[in-house]
Amino acid sequence: MANGVLRIDSVAIVLPENDVKRNTSLPRQPTKPCAVTSTELRMATSLTSIRRVAFVGQNAWLLLSDMQHTILLYAIRKDGVVESQLPTHALTCAKRVHVIATSPWLPHFCIMYGKNAAMEVVTMAQGYRRQQVPLTHKPTCVEFAAMGSQVAVGEKRVQHGVVRILNVETLQTNMIVATAHFGGIQFLRWIPRHHNFVFSLGHDHTIKLWDTAKKECVVSFQVHTSAPSDVLVTCNAAMECTITVSTFAKQIEKWTIGALQHLLHSVGVEHSYAIVLIQKQWRGALTRSHLR
Repeated sequence: MANGVLRIDSVAIVLPENDVKRNTSLPRQPTKPCAVTSTELRMATSLTSIRRVAFVGQNAWLLLSDMQHTILLYAIRKDGVVESQLPTHALTCAKRVHVIATSPWLPHFCIMYGKNAAMEVVTMAQGYRRQQVPLTHKPTCVEFAAMGSQVAVGEKRVQHGVVRILNVETLQTNMIVATAHFGGIQFLRWIPRHHNFVFSLGHDHTIKLWDTAKKECVVSFQVHTSAPSDVLVTCNAAMECTITVSTFAKQIEKWTIGALQHLLHSVGVEHSYAIVLIQKQWRGALTRSHLR
C-alpha cells in the first residue's frame, strides 16, 4: 500500500444454497462458490509507504517495512490479534534496505543492503539482537527453510553464482558452492517438507536441486523462460514436487517430479555405481602399471 496504512482482510468461500423455486421475484442467488471479504484490522503506521509485509517465527511477529531505512515489528497474541497498534520494536537502518527475508519457524529475519558483501541477522528474543554476517561476495537473494535453522544465500561473483547454506543460530557456514551457476542466482526455494533440499535458479536458465546434508547437486534441468519473475515450490504428502516458474510475459512454466524419494534414491544408486566404476578403472590402471 502507498499511504502507510495496514489493512488485514479475511476471505471466506461461500457455497451456493440449493436452488429452490421461489414464488417471489427476488434476484437469483449465485450458483457458483464466491469469495466474501471482510476487513479484520485497519491501522495507520508511521511509514510513508508499506513495501514489505511478512510474519516471523510461527506468526509471533508482524513485520512491516518501507524498504528504505525503517522496519516495524508488531507482537501478535496467540489468538492471532495484534497486541497494539503501536509497534513493539522499530529498527532504523543506516543504509537502504535491499532484501528482507523472514523465518517462518524461528524468530529470525535477515536484511541485505545492496552492494555490501554482508548480511544482517536480527533475532527477536528478549527485545532484539542485530548481528553482522560477513559474506565473500555481494548477496543477490536469501531464503529461510520452512523448518529448522538453515538459511540459503545466493552470492554473485564476477562470472559465477555462489550458493551458501548458513545456520542462522550459530552463524556458521554449513555448505558453500563457489560455481553453482554461470552468472548470478535469481531465486532460492526450499522444499517445504524437506528442510535439507533447496532449489536454485540462476541466470544460466538452470534449476538445480541441492542436498545440503550431502553438500552436492542431485538434480539439474534447463527452464525455457528467459525472464522469470518468481518461483513457487510445493510438495504433497505423496512426495510429488511441483516447481512453478512465472514470467514477466504473463506465462507460467510448470515442472513436476513424480516421486522425490525414488528420484533421490536412483540418483544415489547411479552415484554409487559411478564411484565403483572409477574405483575399478583406477585399480585396473594401478595393476597394469605394476605388471609393466
